[in-house]
Amino acid sequence: MFTRIRCALKREILKYPSVYNSIHRFHAFILAKLLAVRWPVHKIFTRFNRNGLNKTEHRTPRIIVSLTSYPARINLVPYVIAELLEQTMKPDKIILWLGEGKFPGNELPPIFSKVRACGVDIEFREDIGPHTKYFYAVKEYPDDIVITFDDDHIYDRHIIETLYRSYKKHPECVSAMLCVKYSFSEDNSECYADLWETAWNTAGEPSFQYQAEGVGGVLYPPHSIHEEVFNLEAIKRLSPKADDIWLKFMEVINGTKVVPARFIPKFYGKIIMGWCIPSSQATALVATNRNGANDKQMRAVTEAYNNWFNDGRTLLSIMNEGK
Repeated sequence: MFTRIRCALKREILKYPSVYNSIHRFHAFILAKLLAVRWPVHKIFTRFNRNGLNKTEHRTPRIIVSLTSYPARINLVPYVIAELLEQTMKPDKIILWLGEGKFPGNELPPIFSKVRACGVDIEFREDIGPHTKYFYAVKEYPDDIVITFDDDHIYDRHIIETLYRSYKKHPECVSAMLCVKYSFSEDNSECYADLWETAWNTAGEPSFQYQAEGVGGVLYPPHSIHEEVFNLEAIKRLSPKADDIWLKFMEVINGTKVVPARFIPKFYGKIIMGWCIPSSQATALVATNRNGANDKQMRAVTEAYNNWFNDGRTLLSIMNEGK
């Protein structure tokens, strides 16, 4: 009922903003309470699967699962990894990239001895914020598939299999469980990720208009991102906190489209992809980015890269054409 009301109100959001916001907050409150119950139960029954990695099938390319974290969330990451070790399709490697200097002496909580015993690699590199999640995996494993996950969600155990099936159908595309659709100004001088136009029901339709949302799980085929993605100076200057936006522009430069990996009815989207760990959001980037920082970084990346090509095309015009 609340979902239907929200859908109706969003079409008239300027007329009824207070009503819409009240229903949205109530819906979020109920969801948070339900997740808070599930989280302690999940912690009690979590087990680390020593057979969670692929040891029987020879794959080319391999499947590399990549994620990152930071001190405020480090005690939650083992539970995320434990679920990734229970996948119906086993990855070849799971790598947790951590920032050098963030952890004194590179020491981690004792539970990580169990994580390592399951074959999970823990690597320390220069910290580049959310970009750490993909940067080193894509750079050090260029000929393999890289699948990124966030450190604040417990993911569905079929998610790697779902993403891989999408990859087999669209091997040249980035496959994502959750995408948002870009909107554009009339003159193609500006764009933004339209949160109302979430690509829930468009599985199998590759487009330049979609931006893969890292929170849902994203599969990057080998060589699907332009090498400019490794320009650290530009990352830090233009888009230090908005890795999804940076990656989107690097994909378009490379001629790579994004495809939603699965048909997801909107109401059940969060349930199918996984669920957020309730205690993880105190330091989340989303609040900062949605408070204007995303728009600022989008403008900065657009100004720097929109005229990348010398043939009259702009990246925004390519995105707007979609196909």
